Amino acid sequence: MAWTFLRVYFDQIESWEALSDAERGRLLLAALKYAARGDPPEFSGNERYQWPQVRSQIDREKQSYLQKVKQCSDAGKASAESRGNYQRPSTTVNDRQRPLIKEQEQNQEQEQRNTEKKADAFREFAMEEVGAEYGGDLYEALREFSAFRTKMKAPLTDNAKARLLSRLKSFPQNQWVDILHQSVDKGWKDIYPLKKEEQEAVTNNPFVRMLIEEGEL
Repeated sequence: MAWTFLRVYFDQIESWEALSDAERGRLLLAALKYAARGDPPEFSGNERYQWPQVRSQIDREKQSYLQKVKQCSDAGKASAESRGNYQRPSTTVNDRQRPLIKEQEQNQEQEQRNTEKKADAFREFAMEEVGAEYGGDLYEALREFSAFRTKMKAPLTDNAKARLLSRLKSFPQNQWVDILHQSVDKGWKDIYPLKKEEQEAVTNNPFVRMLIEEGEL
């Protein structure tokens, strides 16, 4: 039973968005060839920075798949043995390794769950701090800033994301989206207070003033 598929996870959206259509196409084609035949890729653009993560994922998926195939084979032998049609050989090294293989699979599954949880850090922050009604704009602004950092070859690590959110909370909440947009527009890798005229533009927005008067901001 051959391995005939390639998985692409949602947490790759953010890093792939920073690539051009051509770069994404070359990256996907390289992933397919590597998974199917083990062909080494030849890149000519920024997709080469995403390749180590993609290759590592493919290697893990393939190893996990081969282990599951072996487990199915072992289960078939055990079933035949229970019917008296199979004579069990003496204990082998692989038999002794089965508990370790199972533990490895569990660790890989936990690692994937952790990765998915980290990918939602911006969404959780936006929903908790602003709420579902207005959190979408903040979430998109955070994703845009993260994609910009990746394009600038300075991607945000998990710790950097945590520091970014902590620093963002030091500014007035009604300015968060504009502060993030300001950094992207001006090519800044960090976030800074809005200029005075931009602060006034935000404050003079009648919708923002209404929220302030109602105590929502």
